[in-house]
Amino acid sequence: MIVCIHDANILIDLFGSELLDAYARLGWETHVPDLVLREVRQDLRAWIRSGTFRIRSFDAAAIGEILALQAEHSRRLSLQDTSALFLARTMNVPLMTGDGTLRKAAEKEKIECRGLLWILDKLLEAGESPGYLAERLEVALAQGARLPEEECERRLVKWRASTAGTSRSS
Repeated sequence: MIVCIHDANILIDLFGSELLDAYARLGWETHVPDLVLREVRQDLRAWIRSGTFRIRSFDAAAIGEILALQAEHSRRLSLQDTSALFLARTMNVPLMTGDGTLRKAAEKEKIECRGLLWILDKLLEAGESPGYLAERLEVALAQGARLPEEECERRLVKWRASTAGTSRSS
């Protein structure tokens, strides 16, 4: 089972591209800092109640460590992003984000970092249809997801080609 931490960026991308139900079917143990949840404007209560996301709160000592970690990174990270970085470091699990500044900080901390494209690849491995994933990726891009252009185009071409010859018969 994959255990990971999500930041606001990846939650917004999953919500905006309507991938949360598919993501939930992966069955991963996903932790979200409560500080990050406050930053996300979408209603994620259904996925929290279902156990898709486990909300993590911090005591005063942990908040002090988060602030110290933020200072180490010259305050280039928001408190919310730093809380996700802190949790990933503390739990020694991958951080899911599409935020470039947070990715660089994770690299510096030697924390594995993954993003929406990796999640889409895992959904494909889990049996989601290529056509559905191509459609969801296009929606994410239309909504402003910042993803590597070449990687997106490579997947879109491949996923569309694998569905081009299929048609439904009645």
